[in-house]
Amino acid sequence: MPPLYPRRNGRSDLSRVDRTAKIIYILRDPRDAAVSLYHHLKKTGLSQFMTDASFDEFHKQYMRDGELVFYGLWENHLDNWLSKRDEYNILVLKYEDMIEDASREVERVAKFVG
Repeated sequence: MPPLYPRRNGRSDLSRVDRTAKIIYILRDPRDAAVSLYHHLKKTGLSQFMTDASFDEFHKQYMRDGELVFYGLWENHLDNWLSKRDEYNILVLKYEDMIEDASREVERVAKFVG
């Protein structure tokens, strides 16, 4: 099975995705996502760098260095998906909205999937 969003030139390549598919894209404030990922990777002991790195070091290397970040820079990833909303059937949810009012967001998802 191919990845759900294969990559090409550092961007998600949606060209192989069925245009009739219903896609749910969840985004999160990048500052919160960075802090969460930092603590998650620190706990995993993924590498000596992650064990020893300060948040600033992590942010510079894992979040802002476009040559090292395997999933691409956050703003490019976000722009790539959001720019496809007119071509694909995409429901965009915000993580913060899901925390604020989970039942409202579940209703949105239910309506979207039919």
